[in-house]
Amino acid sequence: MQARARFLLPLALLAAACSSTSSDRSPAAEAADAARSTAPERPIAEIVEGTRQPEPIGALLTSLDQQMTAWNNLFLSAQTDVDRSKARTLEKAIMTTAHNRRQEIQEQLEVGPLNNRIVAAAALGFTRSPDAQSPLLAALDDDEPQVVASALLGLWLLGRADTPLDRILALMTAGETAEVRTNAALCLATLVKGGARAPSLIPTLRVGLMDQAPTVRAHCALTLAELGDTVSFQAIADMLNERTTLTVSAAARAVAFLTTQDNKLRGKGARALVSAWLRAAEPAKSAIYRAMVELSGTNYGSNEEDWTRWASRLP
Repeated sequence: MQARARFLLPLALLAAACSSTSSDRSPAAEAADAARSTAPERPIAEIVEGTRQPEPIGALLTSLDQQMTAWNNLFLSAQTDVDRSKARTLEKAIMTTAHNRRQEIQEQLEVGPLNNRIVAAAALGFTRSPDAQSPLLAALDDDEPQVVASALLGLWLLGRADTPLDRILALMTAGETAEVRTNAALCLATLVKGGARAPSLIPTLRVGLMDQAPTVRAHCALTLAELGDTVSFQAIADMLNERTTLTVSAAARAVAFLTTQDNKLRGKGARALVSAWLRAAEPAKSAIYRAMVELSGTNYGSNEEDWTRWASRLP
């Protein structure tokens, strides 16, 4: 309402001037008329700029929410260069808007209503500003799980290697909702790839392999592989037998990567992949197949005997 009232103020003054019919003119009024008649006209651009008002923060966050949802859909589903270009263009637009209104967005994250806090947390991540890190870390202690989950996405978007991991690790194992734990695991995967580390990182990720949410298990498997944690090899290989395509695909990639890091695991990893591939159905079967090709450096196609022979020959 305040923004609307400021916009209406010049119109109210103009209406008052037009309604005056008095013929009694004071010397001051006559002098003012004379000054106006001799004053140069203001350029139209200056007049337009003077009446321009920033979009109210509520409307801004609604717009950002819609744009971020569209970006997320493009980010996840982009298959062509055109789609990826659209995603980048939309991301730049969000970044520009969020950066220009960062202080107001941060204020909404700290004291705004629930819906505003949820959107503001993600929007701050798009600013890519180091100054957004502190309020996002503070938001990890919000009473509302939805705000916490959104703040984790914000930290994921920032992707800063100097992000403290302890609170994120705690949320990954003890978050109230699967969404919180999943976003914590996703955030950790990106931060670890960028170089972030913590003493409890690997032990906590190992616990995450047993989480009820497949998304948490998948992210933990890939992050442990990124860290070269061969101790977790068997637990990750066991995930090849799960029914969820996401976890099977992540496990296959992790097993293939770990076996390239440690030749002692090469035969064990190959046999685990082939055994799972023989039992799997699509689309998990294709995910395992790609891992076998990556590990073997060759391609036996759909020939089960050749793949079995290859795996059995490895020590």
